[in-house]
Amino acid sequence: MEHEEFKVRVKTIVYTALKCGERDIYGIPDVFVGKTPMDFPVIEAEAMEELVQNGYAQMDFDGKIQIDSNFMDLVKSCARSREVAGIDIRREDGIQRHMTVYFIGDVYDSNIITLKNLSGDYMGVCILQASEEVQILEWIKETILQEKKNTVVKKRIALESGVFRRCEKKELIKNGCSEEESDLIAGAVNGKRTVIIVRKIRGDSGVGTCSFVCGPEGELEMIMDYSNNMERVVFEPVDAQLIRQKVHQVLTS
Repeated sequence: MEHEEFKVRVKTIVYTALKCGERDIYGIPDVFVGKTPMDFPVIEAEAMEELVQNGYAQMDFDGKIQIDSNFMDLVKSCARSREVAGIDIRREDGIQRHMTVYFIGDVYDSNIITLKNLSGDYMGVCILQASEEVQILEWIKETILQEKKNTVVKKRIALESGVFRRCEKKELIKNGCSEEESDLIAGAVNGKRTVIIVRKIRGDSGVGTCSFVCGPEGELEMIMDYSNNMERVVFEPVDAQLIRQKVHQVLTS
């Protein structure tokens, strides 16, 4: 049976990469830090057990384990990719979601692999699969639509970065924000609103980024402004469609 997606623990993916001769996978921490050669028989046994139980590997009559070739190909492609995007979502209910997007080859949207963390951290269970941009955008859209909207934030707001980071409501209002705008902007810092951050890296260089805060008051794009020797955070009103366009621009940058 050919699998369309693989649901496994992160350390099983990292172990498989090592087995394929790859040192690491961008976006995944080294889960074997501090391990010694004495630990690897146990690590290998746990990884193989998980792959066999999930149907991603088979044991032959000699006791040798054959790992699903599609799974191996996905892991190797991720390990060799040097063009990667990270999407972090922190929802207002405290749930954190993360997706790493690996770009393979030169043909955009026909060579994308996604690694989606299900446990809110980088160590638990995740889903590895070949994907398309539309699936990534739908995943983000699901988060936005979970917010109950009563859009009242419709103007551009610029704040000194210190004012934003302190997220004190009285100070935000003093700087021209309404009650609703203050609640939404402060929520980006205090965790009471949903924040979406998208970053793309090629090699060792960042090539694109965008970030948003979403809540019942509406959605705002958060943009750093360093003009005139000052550091400001600019908030531009957006909607779900414009967020999709902005994310598309980063993914294709």
